[in-house]
Amino acid sequence: MPLFSWLPAWRVDDVQVSHSPAAGGSVGPHSDSFDVFLLQSAGRKEWRLSADPRYAPSQSDAFVQGIEVSVLRDFVPSATLLLQPGDCLYLPPSVAHHGIALESGFTYSIGFLAPTRQELGVSWATALADLDPQAAVRWSDPWLTPAARPGELSAAAIDAALALVESLPRSRASVAAWFGSHVTQPRGGPDPLPLHEMPGWDWVASQAEEAGEICRHESSRFAFLAGSAAGTGSGGTLFAHGQALPVLSDAACTLAAEIADKRLLPWESVVACGSLGCAESQRMLCTLIGEGLLFVPGLPGTEEEDEEVEPVEEYDLEDERL
Repeated sequence: MPLFSWLPAWRVDDVQVSHSPAAGGSVGPHSDSFDVFLLQSAGRKEWRLSADPRYAPSQSDAFVQGIEVSVLRDFVPSATLLLQPGDCLYLPPSVAHHGIALESGFTYSIGFLAPTRQELGVSWATALADLDPQAAVRWSDPWLTPAARPGELSAAAIDAALALVESLPRSRASVAAWFGSHVTQPRGGPDPLPLHEMPGWDWVASQAEEAGEICRHESSRFAFLAGSAAGTGSGGTLFAHGQALPVLSDAACTLAAEIADKRLLPWESVVACGSLGCAESQRMLCTLIGEGLLFVPGLPGTEEEDEEVEPVEEYDLEDERL
């Protein structure tokens, strides 16, 4: 992931690796509705591409029906690229692609999935229920006049409904708080496991210093919002797994930004933030470790036990997203 640190971390959906055990491995031509980077790790792979809108994911008639894998029926590429080990191919949404292995190899797929307008709209409407101080106030119509037709919606009623919608809270700060919580919601994977009790700072500091770093739980998502960006002035907010944690001091803001930036947080970075002498920074780290969103590697009780994994049968097919 450090290769993609120039892109917003909250846009990352997942990272997958596909294995083509022999030449000719392919799932067939298909297209995706998100941005994806294909990083060739080993072996060579030929990619046949087309940006023709007929192949977009929304064009259901273009795909083979009745199978679990979305494969295009009649795919005619307009370009062909050869990826060597170390090469990376960026595919914008809806660009059809057909990868064919030329030999045994691995391809890493880093997907950047943006929320849809529908998802954002529903999420914002839900958040308004908590933001609106008059959420429990019922509709009133003191402007009501005798109706000529009882089944007719009057222009006055529509005006009142429009005024109600426009009066709902939507300040920059409230939108920023909602958006940060929305984009850091978990997207599947194992749930973080909280500790049985909240750890103390001395314990956290001694264990983390010995380990040399603090790690992020694989399913947790973080983002930091500076107060200046939210329009609230100083301080900021650390969004963690959909939760909003207010941050006040400069030292805690610096640490919060480091936590949001790095999946592996070196202990020396924690020290450099001034956290050793900042009570707010100490509480923040203890809280995140206590909730299982962060953990000290190798320390019993702060990370999930290894699970026995059943072997998976290998096929002469590969796909970076399916």
